[in-house]
Amino acid sequence: MTLISGSILSYSTSLPVIFLFMNASMLPLIAKAFWVQEPLFNTLGFMLLIAYLLLSGLIPRQNRLLVENIVLRIENEHQSLTDPLTELGNRRRLYLLVETLLPSSLRRKDPFSVVILDIDNFKLYDDEFGHKAGDDLLITISEILKDCSRDQDLVVRYGGEEFLLVLPSTGLDEAVILVERIRSVVKEKSPVTFSAGIATHSEGLSFDQLVEKADQCLYLAKAEGRDRYVLAD
Repeated sequence: MTLISGSILSYSTSLPVIFLFMNASMLPLIAKAFWVQEPLFNTLGFMLLIAYLLLSGLIPRQNRLLVENIVLRIENEHQSLTDPLTELGNRRRLYLLVETLLPSSLRRKDPFSVVILDIDNFKLYDDEFGHKAGDDLLITISEILKDCSRDQDLVVRYGGEEFLLVLPSTGLDEAVILVERIRSVVKEKSPVTFSAGIATHSEGLSFDQLVEKADQCLYLAKAEGRDRYVLAD
């Protein structure tokens, strides 16, 4: 029973459950061992009592370590999927989403769109005002993107000053409405503009090909004078 209690201790994170099981399994045995007036049973009861006391002191400490390890593992997993500056998703999180998004969209014939946007003249801004100001600007733009996006959308920091939005269940017209809203808020809350490329998934197109189409549109937007977006055919 001591070994079973130790096993429960190793795998459970609920202190009440652990103590309830240990008390229910060990205390009756200890009482029975002392009640029987024989040296062998008394020795067994004494050993069980020591084991009970040791476990009572060990359980809170081990439970705390177990919970801390679980929290640490969750934090490490979160950090591995998150850009440290902007706290947006990174490319790893992007491709984890794509693994489920693409088959699901094809199965339901549900369109989704991607938007690549790039802050206009970011290097000039960074050179003029310094890297700290550049980082602050990236954080501001990231917060705007998160505020303007829906819960099901994924916003990724795709490069230095480049961001990628994955918009499930979103056609081209709806993606344009979102980009227009973002453009308006960016102009209101920051000193910069951005250029963007927008593409909607079609059958036979891989996700990487879709992103490439959006990226080509972004380059066109830059070439045409910035502060605009271009739609993929």
